[in-house]
Amino acid sequence: MRGVVVTIVLWSAVSGSAFAQNAPDAAAVRTRLHSASASEAAWAAFDAGTFQIKQAVPDLIAVLDSPPAAAEHERDYLVAAILDALIQIHARPGASLLPALAPADRPTRYYARWPVQTLILLDCVGPEAGPVLLELLHDATGYPWYAFANLLLTRPQPGFAAELLKGLKLELRLERRGHRPTDRPLSPVA
Repeated sequence: MRGVVVTIVLWSAVSGSAFAQNAPDAAAVRTRLHSASASEAAWAAFDAGTFQIKQAVPDLIAVLDSPPAAAEHERDYLVAAILDALIQIHARPGASLLPALAPADRPTRYYARWPVQTLILLDCVGPEAGPVLLELLHDATGYPWYAFANLLLTRPQPGFAAELLKGLKLELRLERRGHRPTDRPLSPVA
């Protein structure tokens, strides 16, 4: 019986250390992010997010801006890993993220496929994200509209008030009080 207990304890100690993972070197992760293989770059992004390697943020943004050539599904995995890594690291890169995340010619570049991650990162960009958020608000409905509008409340943008009031119809009713029954009622103005 004692031999069984010793075996179980030893097996637990060995198996626990076999599954433990050491944090990779930041320089190695940054190098792997620029790999020609999308899967290798995706694993590097995963490591950067998991191990909070903040030094990799500029590299993550660079790869997001120009991912390596790969099949569409591999590129999707890579982009998802990079967006998640930037969120996990709590990256606050400011305006440097904006051209990669939502370029002027394609502001919905990643929003259509990864709306939640894109909104989180646009919020991290700061006031510079205002024009992109305003453009996304223009076509939004439902919950996304509320998300864009809430983010824009902290980033005053020209045209934001007009966008909020777009489609709003006001009805004006005038009533005359103390009139004689022979007076004609006011007619509505179209």
